[in-house]
Amino acid sequence: PMPTYLADAVQTAAREERVSGQGNGYVEQLFVLAGRATRLRVMLAGSAVLASAAWTDLGFVYYEHSTRVDSSLPRLLQQDDESSEPSPLLDAAAACALAAIQLDGANARAYNLQGTVASLARNAGLAQHAFIMATRRASLSALPWANLGFLYLAHGDVELGNKAFARAQMLEPDLYAGWLGQALIAEQVGSAECVELFEACLLLEGVSTEIADFGYALQVWRAAAARFADTSKPTGVRSHSEQNRLLLAIYAARRYVARADDSQGVGHHVLGMLLEQNDEYEAAADAYARALDRVSASDERLWIAWASLARAQCSAQQYSDAVSSYARAAELLDV
Repeated sequence: PMPTYLADAVQTAAREERVSGQGNGYVEQLFVLAGRATRLRVMLAGSAVLASAAWTDLGFVYYEHSTRVDSSLPRLLQQDDESSEPSPLLDAAAACALAAIQLDGANARAYNLQGTVASLARNAGLAQHAFIMATRRASLSALPWANLGFLYLAHGDVELGNKAFARAQMLEPDLYAGWLGQALIAEQVGSAECVELFEACLLLEGVSTEIADFGYALQVWRAAAARFADTSKPTGVRSHSEQNRLLLAIYAARRYVARADDSQGVGHHVLGMLLEQNDEYEAAADAYARALDRVSASDERLWIAWASLARAQCSAQQYSDAVSSYARAAELLDV
């Protein structure tokens, strides 16, 4: 991760931005100042080891800056995204990592940074090498193992990914990245522990990432839908724990749509389905309407969004609107 002093400052600046409504001004200025200050540290470093540490911190400044400036950057779990443009900030971070490694070959943080940047640049070979070097240089550090697990998972190697995440959790049981990795693997293989693992992600630190918020919300809805489809169980009756889980999933879905781009409306659609499960039909209709605003007119699933909106409107006794929405869905289906 980036230096603690910078992480704390970025969080403070972000809070100030939200309060003042001044967009990204504070954070942008902070990254510029952090870059200048860290470059000065590089120039004033009195030894190769200190210079290597300063280069690593500067690389993390560029890397963290890139994740805020360029939202199209592919993440570790989106290796199939070919739409993003090269990032000068990521290139600068890669150069800093290389400089740090050349000055101090024992710098595990520099190898971890190199692996992270290489992953985002889709250089899987370099990323794997760098993460493995980081685990060797800092054998008790859990984060490089977790990053290695995400790399394996992104390239479809579930077995190696699971081993890497297990090693990370053994070294640091409370590491958020380790729990998230295990949850994503459980989701991929269809494990019954999937919901519990995503829930642990949400509760572990109190602040979850977007992928964990969406994963938990989706899995809770799937569990609720499966229970509704099970004719051997009474419908409409939830246990106290099931109701608490549903409310937490609604909270996670709302936080996801507030923080994520959700350009295709999937997050809003999941939120709508969860709200329907909780009998909040007007709020569900609003969520579906917002999803429709984001769905491409050429999307083959557009009729599903209209049908979902109609269903929620009907449950909310908005019958005239429901008829119109059902007609739009039928028109798209050529019925």
